[in-house]
Amino acid sequence: MVSRYPLICGIVCWLALSCFGLWTKAAAQVPEDILREVPPHFEVPSGSYTLVATWAAAGTLYKHGTGKAVSDPQATESKAWEASVGEPSAAMLYGPYITTLPQGDYVAFARVERTSSTDEEIVGTLDACIDYGQNILNSVDLATADLPREHYVEIPLPFHYPGGALEVRVNWAGYANLRVDKVTLFRVEGANLSQFIHRAPPARESGEPNHLTPLFAPAGTPLFPRSHTPASTLEVLDLRKQGPSWQLLLLSLQGLVNRQRPRIYYLLNDQDPFWLRWMRQNGWIKGWKEVTDPHQLLQEYRSVYHGLVVTDPTRPASVNVATMIASIDDLLVATPSLAKELGLPVKEDLRGRWTTDVQAYQWAFDNLWPHLNHEVISCTYPQQMPLRDYLVENRIFIFWISGPIDGARPGADPTAEMHLMEQLLAKMPADAPVISYPYAGQDVGVGEGPGVTLFAEFGRYLVGSTDCSNLSVHSGIRLPNFHQRHPAPPKLDPRKVYVSWILSDGDNLPVLSVFNFPVLWKSPVRGTMPIGWTISPSSWLLMPDIANYYYQTASPDDQFVGAVSGIGYTYPDSFGARYKAPYRQEVFDRFLYQTAEGYRHMDIVDGWIMGITHDSLLDRYAEDIPTLQALFPDYGRRVGSYDEATYPIVRNLPVFHAVTNWNGQLSREEQIDSLVEQIKAITPERRPAFLHLFALNWFTDLSMLPEIMRRLGPDYVVVRPDVLGALYREYLKKEKLLVSCPNLIARIIGLPLRFQCTLENVESHPVSAQVRVTDGMTDVEIEGNLAALAPDVKVPVSVAGVPQADTVQLEATVEGGPSHRTTVQLRSIDPSELVGGLEVLRTKSGTLPTLSYVQHFDVSALAHQTGAMVTDPRAIGGRAWQVLPGKDQAGHALFGPYVPMPAGDYLALFRIERVGEQEGSVGLVDSCVGGGVPVLAERGVLLSELPLGRYVYVPLVFHHPGGALETRFYWDGKVGVRMDGVDLWRISGGTTTTMRRP
Repeated sequence: MVSRYPLICGIVCWLALSCFGLWTKAAAQVPEDILREVPPHFEVPSGSYTLVATWAAAGTLYKHGTGKAVSDPQATESKAWEASVGEPSAAMLYGPYITTLPQGDYVAFARVERTSSTDEEIVGTLDACIDYGQNILNSVDLATADLPREHYVEIPLPFHYPGGALEVRVNWAGYANLRVDKVTLFRVEGANLSQFIHRAPPARESGEPNHLTPLFAPAGTPLFPRSHTPASTLEVLDLRKQGPSWQLLLLSLQGLVNRQRPRIYYLLNDQDPFWLRWMRQNGWIKGWKEVTDPHQLLQEYRSVYHGLVVTDPTRPASVNVATMIASIDDLLVATPSLAKELGLPVKEDLRGRWTTDVQAYQWAFDNLWPHLNHEVISCTYPQQMPLRDYLVENRIFIFWISGPIDGARPGADPTAEMHLMEQLLAKMPADAPVISYPYAGQDVGVGEGPGVTLFAEFGRYLVGSTDCSNLSVHSGIRLPNFHQRHPAPPKLDPRKVYVSWILSDGDNLPVLSVFNFPVLWKSPVRGTMPIGWTISPSSWLLMPDIANYYYQTASPDDQFVGAVSGIGYTYPDSFGARYKAPYRQEVFDRFLYQTAEGYRHMDIVDGWIMGITHDSLLDRYAEDIPTLQALFPDYGRRVGSYDEATYPIVRNLPVFHAVTNWNGQLSREEQIDSLVEQIKAITPERRPAFLHLFALNWFTDLSMLPEIMRRLGPDYVVVRPDVLGALYREYLKKEKLLVSCPNLIARIIGLPLRFQCTLENVESHPVSAQVRVTDGMTDVEIEGNLAALAPDVKVPVSVAGVPQADTVQLEATVEGGPSHRTTVQLRSIDPSELVGGLEVLRTKSGTLPTLSYVQHFDVSALAHQTGAMVTDPRAIGGRAWQVLPGKDQAGHALFGPYVPMPAGDYLALFRIERVGEQEGSVGLVDSCVGGGVPVLAERGVLLSELPLGRYVYVPLVFHHPGGALETRFYWDGKVGVRMDGVDLWRISGGTTTTMRRP
């Protein structure tokens, strides 16, 4: 982002710098024709510049999401790329995906001009990114004030490039005609870019209010407001070639008109014509009348609205506030220029009312909330249009929490907006949906994870609906309950590995209606192999005609799985956390009751869930949804072994955790190879086995799935998810007892070791069991109540002793059943590999503790601010995370995993090696409660402690108070290092001293 100053001040500063020759070395090396066209508000970083490339906007290297090539004698090659009002707002330029550049600092100059007038402050953005938009390196607004009409300017964009496929993009907002001539890229050395890369800190929760008593909607309140039955003939207007100003106005008109009875239907995307024909084909409407002039609708329905509410172009929140005012006072939302053009009476003018977005939303809650619908609220980015017909129709409260990019704009404050929403959510009913989405692009908006967590804490769930068009029409259609086909399972073959593919993201309504499900559904692969398709139970209420399309056209191989977490998207671990303990189960049970109703209407018997780690919460699903036959948790693999992935819970309900991850950076062939490797790696030796294969919809080409199955071989059999559950339940009937032990445990040679197994009785009556160690451990102590194992209860069994080998052999037996033999592999750590040796672990009484192994957290399961994954055959798992000076910026090289842990003393070992000859400080390891506060213990990592080219374990001893655990390594940016993970033990047998940095 650029630094903005008042216009006169900017011009004076620019003239002063020019006259006195203070433009620095950069001005001498960047061509004068570029510098002359840099707007006064922008500064160019000082340093030594080297030209890298010039990319013509209308050339062959760039791709385009909107606009067209136009002749332009002022453009470098007499041709430019232009997006005009009336065309879709999207990326005018994206690419060129350059991968040959060295890492370092760069400045891109985009030569752009505005060719029409507008009263909007922002007409687009210029950004640089890698990872196909998932990692934005810097972004700058294309502001109207910086773009004189019909005059080219050069907009500078400084950024640090860490490697990867580089894009420099121009994203067009649609408010004014924008033309791009070229993008010129320079490498710059000796520059300090930190002042030019402006990003707001991510929004942080305050945690208050807390310990609340929940409010509930009155009994009988519908889950969603729904329209009346649509008129037999709809009026259809194509808005795909209208700019956002007209779309905003006409969508508010649609909401007011359709509130009485749905009569207006807009074409806002390329799928809308298909759904229109589908409604007619099924007799829900008889036909439609095309409208070509929007003024015709304004005139025809003049009696429905009383005038206009005008937005403030300098205050993004005013668009959402204006939408709420329009819904209450029967007004249309207009930008100032459109209001002037139309000449309609202005009833409310929001210009100049608020200086910050927080003020605007606070005013809306104070003044509008009593007049708004309390059944549902919406988290909607002010620049997003399609859902607004439904928001106006049903008088829905709308808010937004900005992210690092939009939060850096004047008047935005992500944390203040978060704190306001904490206060407002506390006053709203629990167990109600939030519609739209808290994410509008990478670092725009608070983000999916933080947003869903916030909603969950207040007992709310997200129904993703951004880009859903015509909900004021679709929600008016009433249909009977849906029905799926439920084929009988095949005979269980005890020699096979049974797998089910489940395609993600069907909880997101636009995935069903606009994005890739309509395309994937037409694949010739569909119907040739079993596939589970996730679908939102809320679609039965909000777009039943679209959900009906999938049910009507499904093949016997297609099964619909409830997504994600239930009636809406939430994280059960966090659900109701802001309420007093006695109310949390009631809040969650209400959510599950709503889920059960949605499942009943859509004949859903299997559920896909996320954000859940507690078996007690899984049990709640089994108990509260009696028709549920299996659960399929996780958005990609989160487990380390087969025993963690597949197991039964209450009433022998199978749980199948996902065992595959998808990487958007891989080619199709690499993706297939990776998935085959992942599946084989987690397949256990014993048979039969049962695996949930997660397929990420955004990166899935359905033809990949049969190819993966072919490479896996005939031992693997693909079945529908409901069949997988049925086969597993059949398997349980024969087993009587399930034994789960860790596949691999790390132990420190010379210390006693404790680990935990679980026994589960899958009979319908209590049984007695015995467990013994048959080899690999002396001084064995086994603790566990095995005399009478109740059905459906997992009983922990503690195994302690002194390991004598690299494996420990266990045997469990149950009266009248088979013997279960289990091998636990040990990864031995020599005390010489431990920085400080065993002495750092001595307790206050001088003894060495017993370590109860918890888990190994691989670097792929942790988060990172800096660095990159590298292949390393010496690393655990064959991959490590590497940070190098001159390539990577200082920061947290790893942090996470935010796993809930009980209170107690812990030992974390960070496995690190030095890979460079540099000198200086290395960094700091610490542990904290998830989110960073409080820090529980910390220690500096010294250069002398890390031998070159050899991994060692850096210990950290700490007391954890309970809750989400986070371990971190902050890298100082001076010495190259690699890490391959963190091992965690709980300490027993004495209290240790926590570590603090001197």
